Amino acid sequence: MDANVSGVGDVASFIQRSRRLMQEVAGAMSGLRGRSIEVQVFPGGGLALRERSSNNNNHNHNNNNNNNLRERSLGSSTPTKDLEGGEGEQFSFQEWAKTVDWNSLSHDPTARIPEFEREIMPWLIMEPLLQGKVNEEPPALMAVPQGCNDHGQVFHGMRKMPAAMIDMFKLGYDADVVEVRLREYADIVDLVVIVEAESSHWGVPKLSMWDRLRAQSRFTPFSDKLLHLVFTWADIHGNGTSKVVRKREQVWTTEGGENNMIRDRMPEVLRHLKVHSDSIVLNFGDADEVTSRNNMHLMKHCEPKKLPVDSGIWFPMGRVDRAFRTDWPTGGFQYTLGDPTFQSPSHFVGLGHGKSGPYLLGGMHMTDYNYLPFRVMKVLSASEAGGVPQAWSNLLTLGNVSKLFFAFSNMEAPVFPASWRARIIPLGELFKKSLAYKDMVYVPWFLAANEARFPAWFGKEDPRVFSKVRRST
Repeated sequence: MDANVSGVGDVASFIQRSRRLMQEVAGAMSGLRGRSIEVQVFPGGGLALRERSSNNNNHNHNNNNNNNLRERSLGSSTPTKDLEGGEGEQFSFQEWAKTVDWNSLSHDPTARIPEFEREIMPWLIMEPLLQGKVNEEPPALMAVPQGCNDHGQVFHGMRKMPAAMIDMFKLGYDADVVEVRLREYADIVDLVVIVEAESSHWGVPKLSMWDRLRAQSRFTPFSDKLLHLVFTWADIHGNGTSKVVRKREQVWTTEGGENNMIRDRMPEVLRHLKVHSDSIVLNFGDADEVTSRNNMHLMKHCEPKKLPVDSGIWFPMGRVDRAFRTDWPTGGFQYTLGDPTFQSPSHFVGLGHGKSGPYLLGGMHMTDYNYLPFRVMKVLSASEAGGVPQAWSNLLTLGNVSKLFFAFSNMEAPVFPASWRARIIPLGELFKKSLAYKDMVYVPWFLAANEARFPAWFGKEDPRVFSKVRRST
């Protein structure tokens, strides 16, 4: 309840509102006698009751999903929530944003992530509202052996028989990106491995995205060649409690440890291959590091002189008409990112970062996707995270999601960092630097065919931000 009142009218209104809320609290509490209850007061007028069982432990990997947590909100300004999956009032991301204490998420990226993750999850997993050209056929692939010969710096020539291709990637919260990626290689790869962990690199519990996505119609066509490789809380932390990371250098160490676990699980991965070949090539990267389908096709049919081979992909930073100068370029091309990396699963090296030697140009780093629920979750959870920027918090608190979207899309300060803007140029300027960049700049075919389905990449707002859902997962 808001205690900032002045004047007789305000006091009378405050008393009347307080009586009404207390009646609601009394009714709600009548069914909760003997239980441990926490009460949260919202500035706009409203209360939330939390119930926790005495043995609930948010840091125990068996209880990461907070199954013993139920929240009911009371008062006209606060939507009803039931985090156990019951019925609740429908409202949009824009409306929900106005109820969040964004300032508490601005400084410590570990402070409220588990609770916040459950709150925002309905919008993270929501399917695009527009069907789009989901039945579109992929474009024709480069001819071999001509393609092998055109890349003589990488290949000896054509293989005697195609290699078995594995596409392995680490999944954060990139639902739409995964859809685009699966479509990109559907007719090329033999096995897709989605790597997911029950803990973020910051040592904070993380819910499984794939468990919530796998049954969606956009993903079921790929289920027969898909493996979900999960690293449990115990795999990462042993049987101890949460090891929250506070220093950024420790985050990169945690990420490196995950690569070691992937190497240890590789025999399990290979057992799921349904094709037999003398050669197996693994394409490895983060979910948003998408090499072109032609590169994947060439690695399948051409004999490399050596492995690993990096991909030099384009980094548009959220919109497809620009390019970002990266810290990990390939082959001297400053506007490329040198991941993902093709490698032998028996000699797993992880990400090459453009330092492997051989490389193929073409692909897209689909990072900083400006679908706002994803953008917000990423700045809280990614390895390079630092909390929600204050400029974002100011707009989100007001529910001004449109202004936030366009400020990022149009690179406007202070929402868009000046240090990033200084490293971005339009594609026209990029092509003047070197015609080779035309081989690098590649929009995955399913994204190119579905601008209306994924409008944020093209500078347009995503209607899901304004679509009402129930806040329960």
